[in-house]
Amino acid sequence: MIIILTWQTIPVSASFSTDTTKSIPFVENWESDSTLHLHASCPTGVPGKQGIHVIKIEPNPASDKIDISSDYLISSIGITDLFGREQLNFNNIDKKEIRINLSGLADGIYLLIAQNRSGQAVQKVIVHH
Repeated sequence: MIIILTWQTIPVSASFSTDTTKSIPFVENWESDSTLHLHASCPTGVPGKQGIHVIKIEPNPASDKIDISSDYLISSIGITDLFGREQLNFNNIDKKEIRINLSGLADGIYLLIAQNRSGQAVQKVIVHH
């Protein structure tokens, strides 16, 4: 997971109401009216309160096949290696459950990306024949 942090100095009287913003005192070159605000974002594409919250993958590690399920309709599934090269791709699924044959994949760690109309979820899949 990659976390991107940005910061800005703003007056103490300002406030934020988002969950992704945390305030900590600005120690270096401290001014009594300054606060350092860290804004964290997660570019994995996993939405916080919309889209696919959780996908369930069984079994994991897997040898020949995996069963994927979600509370939401899954529109597409892609499986990539850790270098981002697409290994498998399934479109127009529109189901909450699907079984995928992994027998053509080499042993290793892969990323499964499940998408629907509202967002996507990414999970690690281990293949061991």
